[in-house]
Amino acid sequence: MKLCTRTEGQTGILWLEGEFTFDTHPSFKASTRQLLDDAGLNRIVLDMAAVTRMDASSLGALLASLALRSPSPSVLSLLTVVHFEQLFEILP
Repeated sequence: MKLCTRTEGQTGILWLEGEFTFDTHPSFKASTRQLLDDAGLNRIVLDMAAVTRMDASSLGALLASLALRSPSPSVLSLLTVVHFEQLFEILP
């Protein structure tokens, strides 16, 4: 899979091309981290128009690329009840 990153104002854009499969998770994670490290961004958009195939494990990679900062106790409780706390990185 080919990945390109760019910014438009305060939005980071990750463009994906080709097959998004389990084998491409490391490069996907590295690219999302690169965008997340840019302190000026307030949103990340995945442009998936050129993705030709995606497997089920890639859905997990999409969720795993997200982090939740300081979820309130009620939100954290809901995430725990539905076992979603395992899908997200929880930041203080």
